[in-house]
Amino acid sequence: SEAVGVSYGKTIKVFTIAPCPVEIEWSGAVDFTYDGTDHSSNITATARTEINENIFKISFRYKAHGATTFTPVTEVKNAGTYTATAEISNDNYTISTNAAATFTIKQKALTVTAEDKTVTYGDSVPYTATYNGLLDCDKGKLGTPNFTCNYNEVGTYSITVDGLENSNYAITYVNGTLTVNKRTVTLDWGTANSFIYDGTAHTLKPAAKNIVIGDDLGLAVTITGENISGSSAINVGTYTATASITNKNYVLAESSKTATFTITARALTITANDHEIIYGSAPATNGYTISGMIEGETPETANISGTVKLTTNYTQYGNVGEYDIIVDISGLSAPNYSFTAKNGKLTVNKKELTVTAKNHEITYGEEPSANGYTINGFVNNENESVITGLENITYIIDYAQWQDIGQFSITPKVDGLSAVNYSFKANSDGILNVKQLNIQLSGIIERDYADGGILFDKNCRRLYNRISR
Repeated sequence: SEAVGVSYGKTIKVFTIAPCPVEIEWSGAVDFTYDGTDHSSNITATARTEINENIFKISFRYKAHGATTFTPVTEVKNAGTYTATAEISNDNYTISTNAAATFTIKQKALTVTAEDKTVTYGDSVPYTATYNGLLDCDKGKLGTPNFTCNYNEVGTYSITVDGLENSNYAITYVNGTLTVNKRTVTLDWGTANSFIYDGTAHTLKPAAKNIVIGDDLGLAVTITGENISGSSAINVGTYTATASITNKNYVLAESSKTATFTITARALTITANDHEIIYGSAPATNGYTISGMIEGETPETANISGTVKLTTNYTQYGNVGEYDIIVDISGLSAPNYSFTAKNGKLTVNKKELTVTAKNHEITYGEEPSANGYTINGFVNNENESVITGLENITYIIDYAQWQDIGQFSITPKVDGLSAVNYSFKANSDGILNVKQLNIQLSGIIERDYADGGILFDKNCRRLYNRISR
């Protein structure tokens, strides 16, 4: 039979042109260390036989460190295992060997070191780390480092760092050292640094500044000084308060470790007691009073020595009035007291003069009268010349004309008298003696009575009775 499309009498030879086998040679597909750049353009595939055109198309697959599967990628950048596969874009060629190349980008070594820190006890620690081997392009791509360091008192501690992640780096951690120094405490001693002696112990109570809330310093104050009583500042003097603490996490600032204070003398007032004398008396005082001494102390227990001197600016026979009693404390001393003098008052009162009416005698029927006076009580040889008003002196007489005979009091009225240095007292001891009236008769005197008459002679002797009708 005749084959369709075939002419008889011709010889047909069928042959096949097979693709040219090409052996690939890879360039750049070698192991290297991560450097943050894309190396895909540096990886090429070339034929070992000369071909005048680029017939290869390369693709990449990537498996990160620790992963189990490959993923297609376009960049050759991150650390991991890569497979580069060449494909021929010309059907006239076929890859005979080395169609794929496997290489590794190794992790870059990165050392993260916790930086050494020095802080003051109680302060927070600003932890930081140094990164040796980290590329600039990866800064901020590791996450946040985790620092661990538990300190609670002064000393040295290890700072550990971890918690960073980046598959492009093989991270090594290096511990740092934290040094915790003592916290410096300053003391405020206040302004109350002077006390007045009161017999009790005094000290200073400083306020501590710059301490951690809740901490106890174990603060104690020791007193030393010139007049220390045991360990207490009681007596007058200058003292030094020195602070110390037992908490080992603190140190006292040298500038505020000590403070001085004083106990000053307590002021006593020596007051002259007021006193009164009578004109003509010699100047006199009446002692003194001490005020201001603390309860329970006496001049003896307070070791007061010396003598108080009292004088006055009054001289005997000076005029009446008020004069100073002057206190001289120059001779007093005491270890814990000072002295203030307070003058007293000497009052010189008038001397009382007694004015007595002289005894006097009148006859029955005469008007009451007086016969002058006597004054007793003068001093300094003084007399009535110092008195005014004597010329007008009057009397109170306890007798009225025609009263029966007898003795009656005469009292001078002294309210009109005055003298600089004298007062006056009326004495009622003056006596007015009213005597009988003597009657001389001549002849016979007859006087009628209701029931008769009596007859007298000239000497008032009864002669006879007569009955009047």
